[in-house]
Amino acid sequence: MTFSITMAVRQFRPAGGAEKFSLRLARHLLDCGHRVRVLAIKAEPMDGIELVRVAPPRFTPRASRDYFTGRVLADALAAERVDVTWGEQKTWGANVIRPGGGVEEDYWNVHGQFRPFGVQLPGWTRHLHTKRLFDLKAEANGYRHPSLKRVIVNAAIVRSALLRHYPNLQGRIDVVHNGVEEERVDKPVMPDTRKRIHSRWNLNPDCPTAVFMGHDFRRKGLAHAMEAVSLVRRRAPSCGFQLIVAGRDRPGPYRALAHSLGIDAATAFLGESEKPDDVFAAGDVLIHPSHHDPFANVTIEALGRGLPVITTLANGGHEIIDQGIDGWVVDSPRNTHQIAVYLGELLGENKRTSMSKAAIAKARKHLLRKKLEKIESILSGVADQYRA
Repeated sequence: MTFSITMAVRQFRPAGGAEKFSLRLARHLLDCGHRVRVLAIKAEPMDGIELVRVAPPRFTPRASRDYFTGRVLADALAAERVDVTWGEQKTWGANVIRPGGGVEEDYWNVHGQFRPFGVQLPGWTRHLHTKRLFDLKAEANGYRHPSLKRVIVNAAIVRSALLRHYPNLQGRIDVVHNGVEEERVDKPVMPDTRKRIHSRWNLNPDCPTAVFMGHDFRRKGLAHAMEAVSLVRRRAPSCGFQLIVAGRDRPGPYRALAHSLGIDAATAFLGESEKPDDVFAAGDVLIHPSHHDPFANVTIEALGRGLPVITTLANGGHEIIDQGIDGWVVDSPRNTHQIAVYLGELLGENKRTSMSKAAIAKARKHLLRKKLEKIESILSGVADQYRA
């Protein structure tokens, strides 16, 4: 049975992972015959979607901007008369919320650990952030609102964290792991892509190459990835691992780190890439030693391109990794020696080939279409409750 849904989001345009997910969900629901209405601060039109641009809050400091944006969306949502309403993180008043960024308190608890070169801030410094107070308030508004029926999280570690902070959500949380578009799994690329990228950045196309991809170098653990690459290169100096870094952040401190580690000639900083699949095609493994990631999309995207993944328990994406089959999971991003050991196993071409095939097979079990169908079923159940 079809239903009508209103989605309240900050941005309805392809700005980041959460925003792209909202676009794909809206398109899926529309294609399934549901009526979709979107309330958004910034948006691009989509055929078939009824779009309402909500005026943003005026004259708000940056620290409180997310909170007051959530409030104007909540006010707009309160006037809706549909079967089911949808909200993203730090919005409230929706029947279903999907916190793509995890739990706010957990993020702030490890905020001081995002330092790139071993410098950590005392835990109490998080209390000095005004933004933290507003973020926690916005999150609590959503999870304690009487309209809330279900919460959809992208990893079991997020469910556990939510229940720790909001025990009232017991029995109302569904885990739906992130998925990858079917057309991106084992997608053919130009045969010279690897050679072209390596040549452009003065890398050796015949040597194994690790890929780091992310927009927040500190939180994603780039410094630890670089340290691991330097360790494995000491063991195999003739043709050890090279490193490709793709993402939006300041590369200066990391170029200096690469020089001090002796891997500056084997490290390429590509900047933000519009063609991530080409970057994956130039690599043999993804290193993602994250400090905090509810479920890094790059995990499943890399698997779909045939790259085994080395990540941490702090990335919810580790829940789909089979140890030693399609990747490895380390306990801490600072365990660079263990990351280097795993990279060393991939120095052999046969091992890289077998793990690449396993990575693609794993991605086929986590197609985005199946994830969206599961979410649609949850939304339908909530809509049926209201009809009853």
